[in-house]
Amino acid sequence: MPSHLGFVATIDASAAIQPAFIGLLGELNLGSQVMAAATFFLLAWYILRAARIGSTIAAVSATAVQVSVSLFVVAAIAVGLGWVAPHPGAFLNDVVAAGRWALGMPLKWALEWLRSAFDQLGWAV
Repeated sequence: MPSHLGFVATIDASAAIQPAFIGLLGELNLGSQVMAAATFFLLAWYILRAARIGSTIAAVSATAVQVSVSLFVVAAIAVGLGWVAPHPGAFLNDVVAAGRWALGMPLKWALEWLRSAFDQLGWAV
């Protein structure tokens, strides 16, 4: 199964190696102690791989926590200084006004551009 993530491809490749490795040891008739040791080695290797993947997930989670804490601190400072209204109604009014401005300006510019294009063609709008 092709993957864009390197560690998934490594795990898939190692899963194909495990049965071949156990089969090779079984054919060499090295005994049950060597088979058990090889099995423990493979289990330790898989636990190490899982720990590496877990540490990556923990690092990503720690970064997400740092960013969210930073955003909450900035929001608290903004509310404390009076830059942002802590009222939900006022906040929603500000968001609606910003949305109207953001949507209105490009629409206004597009209508003005069309009006000027029609004027150049001699069409009355």
